[in-house]
Amino acid sequence: MTYAYEVHGIREDGSVFGIVCFERDGTQKYEADAEAYAVAEHYAELWSQAASVRLYGTPEVNASSVSSFNLWPDQVQLISEIPVALKTEYNKHLLQDDDVPF
Repeated sequence: MTYAYEVHGIREDGSVFGIVCFERDGTQKYEADAEAYAVAEHYAELWSQAASVRLYGTPEVNASSVSSFNLWPDQVQLISEIPVALKTEYNKHLLQDDDVPF
């Protein structure tokens, strides 16, 4: 079975700045949810301007320019909100591949 998801980047002021729509296959919903959560965590790492990312389940992949909340107001479900870890100067340094000594 195929399950649809969206990841939203959320700024400090609560506004949304990025939306990624995708599908995951799984015989059980919890399997697909776990894979979708891993995708959301990945975007939490990429979107440094985000305060958090929110993972939503949707009835189908939204390929339109209309918000899923407007298309399916009763069917979009928040699965998880993942806070974006504050990156200290030390952590930023660790994340630079060219600086790894080995």
